[in-house]
Amino acid sequence: MCTIVTIAKNDVVLAGNNEDYTEPRTKIWFVPASKEAYGRVYVGYDHAIVYSRFQGGMNDQGLFIDINAVAPTGWQADPRKLNFNGDIIEHVLSYCSTVDAAVDFFQRNNVPDLERTRIPVADAKGDSVIIEWAKGKVQFLFKKEFYQISTNFIQSNYDNPDEYPCARYKIADDILKNAKTPSVDLIRSVLSATHFEYFGQTLYSNICDLKKRRIYLYFFHNFEEAVVFDLEKELKKGEMAYPIPSLFATKPFAAYLFEQIGPQIGAKAVIDIVNERGIKEGIEQFNELRKQSRQITRYIFEEWVLRDVGLIFLSKKRMKEAIEIFKLNSQLYPKSRQVYKDLADAYVRNGQRKLAARNYEKAKNLNPIVDHSDRD
Repeated sequence: MCTIVTIAKNDVVLAGNNEDYTEPRTKIWFVPASKEAYGRVYVGYDHAIVYSRFQGGMNDQGLFIDINAVAPTGWQADPRKLNFNGDIIEHVLSYCSTVDAAVDFFQRNNVPDLERTRIPVADAKGDSVIIEWAKGKVQFLFKKEFYQISTNFIQSNYDNPDEYPCARYKIADDILKNAKTPSVDLIRSVLSATHFEYFGQTLYSNICDLKKRRIYLYFFHNFEEAVVFDLEKELKKGEMAYPIPSLFATKPFAAYLFEQIGPQIGAKAVIDIVNERGIKEGIEQFNELRKQSRQITRYIFEEWVLRDVGLIFLSKKRMKEAIEIFKLNSQLYPKSRQVYKDLADAYVRNGQRKLAARNYEKAKNLNPIVDHSDRD
């Protein structure tokens, strides 16, 4: 889950986000401008060598973008458009300076992320839009008030706002519609009122001042302590990245509690068992790990988690382990095109071209799957 709000009033333009998930390895990145791309800050997860790390951010033009996960939308590629297969957060922040530029990109390109996400964008001029797939096409929901709210449902599917199926949306709307003066404190009050504390709780929150190019960062919904970055000053330091927990003097009780009873990404657990006992016993122990629980599910083993494990082994040239992990992923997620492509790639690197060809053929016969699971 995720709650994202933008507001533009009295020459103040702000955007805020609660990042709700189960991955505690959160991170913030600063990337200076180049000849081709704008300078930018990203926030997201450090686990990924393969999965999209970036969940949102702002660039030096004052453009903000983030994502909400949604149920599968039925997205389909338009044969008249170009196909985009990169990281949509990275691309928009690198090459777009306004909402209009981002909208133009989505109008010209097929973006598979719209199968499982909706994408709010805002700029320093005060424009904002939510981009989503509904009713057989890409929908552009431009703001009608001085604020806009994005949570985890497809808004275009509802004609009556009273029917919106999200309490967080209604809470944010109640706060914002009566607001007289926009401020960081106002956005913070919305994020505080809509933060989540159970499965997939709010791991960090960020507020971007799109006029002043500042980002306010909060850790585990502790809104009493903020770390504030001036984007221009940070970008002058060169490319930098910081684990979000390391930036805060106080570790909130919620963070301690999460470590004790919260669900953990299972990649490290799998790697540790394989390293200690070998790949065969590691695979045998996998189902036991999946069953481990405390108050809630202990380990998260989504498709992307096992893919990370396989690619970590692949990067270390541990071909046997990588192949077995990719085989396991294909058994667990047989409708995913990616799992067969990963397995085929590993077979190629191991010189097993016939097995590679079989799996490339399986991948070819499946539609691409963009799996953001329950993230955001």
